[in-house]
Amino acid sequence: VILIVGMIIIYRQVGFVQNKNLGFDRENLVYFPIEGELFKKFDLLKEKLGQVAGVKHVSHMTATPASNGNGTEGITWPGSDPNAQVRFTPVGVGYDFTKTMNLKMAGGRDFSKNFPTDSSGVIVNKTAVKVMGFKDPVGHEINWGKSKIHIVGVLKDFHYQSLHTAIRPLIAYLGAREPQGSVVVRIQAGKTPETLAAMERICQKLNPNVPFTYAFTDQEEARQYQSEQGVGKLA
Repeated sequence: VILIVGMIIIYRQVGFVQNKNLGFDRENLVYFPIEGELFKKFDLLKEKLGQVAGVKHVSHMTATPASNGNGTEGITWPGSDPNAQVRFTPVGVGYDFTKTMNLKMAGGRDFSKNFPTDSSGVIVNKTAVKVMGFKDPVGHEINWGKSKIHIVGVLKDFHYQSLHTAIRPLIAYLGAREPQGSVVVRIQAGKTPETLAAMERICQKLNPNVPFTYAFTDQEEARQYQSEQGVGKLA
């Protein structure tokens, strides 16, 4: 009886991990590192990728789409406790970030080239709003170290880390293409082979000295839960 009950619990846990709604669409989401010449040629890269029939959206992040363990405690806001050490997860993103990740907005808007002031704007998640205690956060000014920034949008919470980790306050800022960052591409379902081949040709032309390597977000997610899958098989 103990073995049967344990097996049922394990299989339910594995099923929960595999079917849990992460708050973003992990299917058909490809990413590859910003290496070599791609760092300087990102705008041209985005333009060329956008011309590929199977590519829907292109953006970039300073971390991989489903894994960001960085943190900062330099965020303060009017009424915040100066002695409190609230740890926010920062991530630099590009335009079309929310569309590429298929994230849901809870208020405000995404970053836009139509608003030059977005260079000092941020998008936060609902967990961050709860921490800050804002009822209507859009437009509020907060402090990041010695810099004043303002909130332009609020995202519904999504799991950007493993399900083993509770969702932390997230703060997304515009720009910050970094060599260790990732180009994120949303491709059309059913056109994966030809789309990847076209992406490889573009990257090889713009970045001939670096091999084109990529990964799918859903595969990365699966690797995060190999231990649960192994225990399930063992059971």
